[in-house]
Amino acid sequence: MASILKVDKIRVTGNDSDSISFDGSGNTTITGETALTGGANITATAFDDAGGHLKIGGNLRPQVNFRSTWGSYTHNFTTSDVSNYTDTTGRQTHPPYNGVYGQNTTGATTSSTPGQCYYTIPYSGIYFMSFSYLLNTAVNSHYDASFNIQSVNSFANSATAYVGPAGGAFGTQFEGLASYTDFTNSTNLARGNQTIGHFRISDTDSIGGSAGCAICNFFQKGMVIRPQIAMNHSISANIYGVNHSFWSIVYLGR
Repeated sequence: MASILKVDKIRVTGNDSDSISFDGSGNTTITGETALTGGANITATAFDDAGGHLKIGGNLRPQVNFRSTWGSYTHNFTTSDVSNYTDTTGRQTHPPYNGVYGQNTTGATTSSTPGQCYYTIPYSGIYFMSFSYLLNTAVNSHYDASFNIQSVNSFANSATAYVGPAGGAFGTQFEGLASYTDFTNSTNLARGNQTIGHFRISDTDSIGGSAGCAICNFFQKGMVIRPQIAMNHSISANIYGVNHSFWSIVYLGR
C-alpha cells in the first residue's frame, strides 16, 4: 500500500530556517545548494509553447535582439583612438541600435547615437554574442570588428570616455577571469576597457560590406559591452543600420 507524506516545510535539525518548503500550487523552494548524483529529467512538454521556463535570478533567461531602423551616420576614421564612445572621428566607432526585443532584455540600452547603445551584463556567466553592421562605403582597405568591454568602475567614472585599449580592435584582448581584479579595482582604470573577439574584412572590390563578429565568453555582472568597428587609416564611411544590422545575445549560464 502506497503511503503519502504531507508536509509544508522541511528543516534540518539545529537550523533556524527551512531547507525545503512547499506551497499549495505544488511549487518547491530550496534555500541551499542542491547536488545531483544522477540526471535531471524534465519532461519535454514542460518547455513546449507557453509551458515551463528556466529562470535566472527569478527572471527568464536573457535572449536579446538589437535592431536598427533609424538610418545611418558618417564616421571619419583616422589613425588615432577616439576619446569618447560617441565620437564620430577616430580609429573606432561603436554603432547604435534603436530597437530591442526578445526574452528578458534587462541591461539593454538602445539609442540612435553612436556609443550610446550598449548591453550591461545582468548576470555573471557565459554569453554568446554576434553582431553585424553594414558599411555602406567602399573603403578599398581592411577594417576590424570586435566587442569592446567597459568595466563597472570605468563606466561609473564616465559612461562615454574611451580609456583604452590603445588601438581598439588592434589592442589588448580581454583575458577573462584573469582580468577580474583589473575590472573591480577602482584605481585601475587604465585597463578598464578591453576588446574580445576579432574579425578582419578586406574590402578591395569597391563594393563595401558588413562588419561583424561572434564571441562566446564569461562576463561579470555590470560589465558594459558595445560592438566596435575599427579602421587604422583615414577615410570617411557611411555606417548604415536600417534592416541590415543586428546584435544578438544569449545567456548560456554559469
